[in-house]
Amino acid sequence: MQSVGQQFAASDVSYRADDSAAELRLDLAKAYPPEARLAFWNRTLRLDRKRNAVEVVDDYRLTQAIKIITLTLMTPCAAYVSTPGELTLPMRSGAPVRVAYDGCAFHAKMEEVPIEDERLHHSWGQRLTRILLQAAAPPRRAKWTLRITQ
Repeated sequence: MQSVGQQFAASDVSYRADDSAAELRLDLAKAYPPEARLAFWNRTLRLDRKRNAVEVVDDYRLTQAIKIITLTLMTPCAAYVSTPGELTLPMRSGAPVRVAYDGCAFHAKMEEVPIEDERLHHSWGQRLTRILLQAAAPPRRAKWTLRITQ
């Protein structure tokens, strides 16, 4: 889990934007405690304006082997695995949102998270869906891409 406090802030943060894309890059390694065994975890979030897509690229290196890495996504939509390597999130109106991921590296599972704060029901509904993309015995160095499209 990420830790709280200034000492756990991301580093090497950069941003750029133009008519075709907006991109945020940061190293998340310092956001986690030493037990995470991260040498670096570079994340790039990229909005491709022309393709109406978002990419999340995670490039990491571990200092030693670990048992599991879990990437967590939260959504107010229901979600299901349409095919290995692709999640589908049906929308109330319009085309569904699709999340493509490495189906060989990750096992996807969904959890329902009830919203207990009444003030949040108006914005988010009665529940959220937590999507867990889990990589068991991940390699010590890897680069993964999530591509979100409609």
